[in-house]
Amino acid sequence: MLPLLALVLVPACAVSVLLASPEQSQLEQQLAQAQDVLAEQQESARVPESNDATPPGATAHESTNDSRKPARSPRNFTGSDVTALGDSVMLASSQQLLKRLPGISIDASVGAQIWDAPAQLRGLKSAGKLRQVVVLGLGTNGDLPAGTLEEVRRILGPKRELLLVTAYAPRQWIGSVNGKLHAAAEADSRTHLVDWAGTAEGIDDIARDKIHPGPHGSAAYGKLLAQAVAKL
Repeated sequence: MLPLLALVLVPACAVSVLLASPEQSQLEQQLAQAQDVLAEQQESARVPESNDATPPGATAHESTNDSRKPARSPRNFTGSDVTALGDSVMLASSQQLLKRLPGISIDASVGAQIWDAPAQLRGLKSAGKLRQVVVLGLGTNGDLPAGTLEEVRRILGPKRELLLVTAYAPRQWIGSVNGKLHAAAEADSRTHLVDWAGTAEGIDDIARDKIHPGPHGSAAYGKLLAQAVAKL
């Protein structure tokens, strides 16, 4: 009876593992690989940042309304001009971002919260590592506390560009987050919306959790961000 029972149980266990694990393990592998790549990038790309100080004549508390005055010509920003903070969605897409925006500085991790962005940005600014274009790909993990984006904008000062990536996930706060991102982009000419939520709707390469992009989805994410930077 025992050998017969083993013959029945072993295949059944194998089938249950195969049914439960493939897509999730693929996502976990994708995120782990991306984290390793970013860790290597942070170790090797310790180069002096340019254009990281508050512009002459400006202070961290200056109103950004001054950015509405003169029209400006495109400045041909590259990845070396970009600081990106994000959650696991950006992490899943980070290799595509590195490919499309070489030199980009990415700090993305599983569970990252948007309310931590001000402290992160202050630290980068104090260290002289805050670049001219800042991307926030946050909002998947929680709603935006009141005043967060206004604080971010004050930290960046009146001359840096801010790209806000809309969130895409089956979570109750996503509508609130995206509404606040839209409002912030409409209120300031140097704050711009990157509509990942709208793009993700048309992508079939999204993990079973309906949040994280797979290889083709992350390519679309990278393309979207690269196009947004090119338009600045």
